[in-house]
Amino acid sequence: QLDAFKAFEAEYEKHGHKIYELHCDGGGEYVNHETMNYWKLERHYTIIMTPPHTPQDNSRAERKIQTIDNKVNAVLQDYHLVDKYWEQALLYVVMIENMILSTHRPDVVPHTAFTGLPCDYSKLRMPFGSLVYVLRHDRLKHESRKAHPAV
Repeated sequence: QLDAFKAFEAEYEKHGHKIYELHCDGGGEYVNHETMNYWKLERHYTIIMTPPHTPQDNSRAERKIQTIDNKVNAVLQDYHLVDKYWEQALLYVVMIENMILSTHRPDVVPHTAFTGLPCDYSKLRMPFGSLVYVLRHDRLKHESRKAHPAV
């Protein structure tokens, strides 16, 4: 977990932002000796812990998680996809969320606010779940298709 946080922290600071305090839900994911030492002793962050199993203390994050989960499920149902595509649907939904305006920041999209760079909307040419054909250069001679359908 600490390596993932350090990667996020490096990306965050690369774009000119600074972390001053962290809010944790007390669930135990980050509450260990190594992580707490890194946060408190090395980085001098202010740590705000809520009691475990109290999502009401973190209502804004919990609501955002629920909204994203609902959108992921809607994408999967709309394109009649099975759960094995859940991760790709999640990435798609979060990418879209970061490319559109929100009520919290109506003047700039989250991607631009975070990176300072404009969004690349060229990725949105085909909707999620579209049938595409993947060209296989490694196909065997007895296989008749050069390309296989994929989602």
